[in-house]
Amino acid sequence: MNLFKVLVISWLIGVSLSFFKDIPVAYEIKCASMSLIYLLAALFCYRYAEADLLLSKVLSFYLISALCICMIISCWFNFIFINKDIYSVLVDIRYYNAFSWKNIYKSVELLALFVVGRNASIHISNWFICRGMRVNAIIEDNKHYKNGRQP
Repeated sequence: MNLFKVLVISWLIGVSLSFFKDIPVAYEIKCASMSLIYLLAALFCYRYAEADLLLSKVLSFYLISALCICMIISCWFNFIFINKDIYSVLVDIRYYNAFSWKNIYKSVELLALFVVGRNASIHISNWFICRGMRVNAIIEDNKHYKNGRQP
């Protein structure tokens, strides 16, 4: 469930910040605020990674950690892109190569989505199996009955 929460937070940040770019504010303020939003989201989501580590869910821990690292690197990119000269030098790394940062981030999100989908399908199938095979059983304490061997 923690991986699902982090995935939703990551996706919502990406969607909401795409609308944030259209607001008529200075470019430097946009980049700095987007950087701050990514940093705060990464710090907020890191507590879910700690919770999954305590629950011994290693795969979820790694994926949450990867999403947090992606958010921190996106924070770094937005902070560095305040300077427009650096933006023109580094924009290829972020967007246009096959190994661009955008593709890496999307692949981590997609991998997390597959794991969340697998866990959800297992949970839903178990829920239907348990609901379909209801067994009404009364379990009683055996100390009142003198059946079987006596000591």
